Formats: sequence, structure tokens, C-alpha cells
Amino acid sequence: MTLRLILAASAALVLSAPVVAVPAMAVAAQVAAVTEAEMEAKTQAFEARMAEMNKELQAALDGSGGNADKAKADTDAIITRYTPDITGFTTDFESFLNGQIEQETDAEKRQQMVTIRDQALPVIRTIPDQLRNSIQQAIANQAEN
Repeated sequence: MTLRLILAASAALVLSAPVVAVPAMAVAAQVAAVTEAEMEAKTQAFEARMAEMNKELQAALDGSGGNADKAKADTDAIITRYTPDITGFTTDFESFLNGQIEQETDAEKRQQMVTIRDQALPVIRTIPDQLRNSIQQAIANQAEN
């Protein structure tokens, strides 16, 4: 149960406000940036992939039979398999935000978007490490009980 809460919190942190917080803007035709609608679709697909990963991680932990080495190896393999999805989403999200920032003419809004980008991207990029650390802690907690 703890792992589910950790994964849900990670997903919520990563996917909550950033896309919603960026105001809708017209992107010039010559700019090859991701549109808001495209980013929304990519975000929904990413959320679905993270939900799939969460289920697989929980199944691996449940199926480990209390064997910490098996749980670690199985969950690490799952995280490794999903890492390209995380990397791809991060790249798309960064492109989207940078395109929005480039088009923004209001200095205050532009700075808000830079702040969102600078806070969100590192969090998303570290999802695999966050998960590995959380799983290690969950495994250690199970071993203590």
C-alpha cells in the first residue's frame, strides 16, 4: 500500500499543474513547437503509461514472495523498460514549455513559465531514481516487519 501511495504522489506531483498552469497561446506557424492540444494528449498517454508501470511494479512486489533480491531485480527491470517513456515525455514537455516561453511577450508570465519548467523537468527526469529509492525503502520496511 505504501508503494501505491508513493507512486500516486509522484505521478500527481509530476503531472498536476504544469500543463494546466501554462496559458493557451497561439504558436507561430514557423515554430516547430508542440501545441497545447498535442501536449495534453501526450500527458494523458504518459499518465496511462505510468499507471501501467505502477500496476506492474505492484505485481512484481506482490509476486516476490518476500524475496528482497527478486523484488529489487524485477522492479528495476520494469523501471528500466519504462525509462524511455519518461525520457520521451520529458523531452516533449520541455519542447512544449520552451515554445510557450519563446512566444510569451509578457515578462511576468514568461518568468512564471520559466519557473514551472525549471521546477517540473528535474522532477520528471528523476522519476526512475525516485521509484528505485522508494521501492528500496518499501523492501527494507517489509524486511523489518
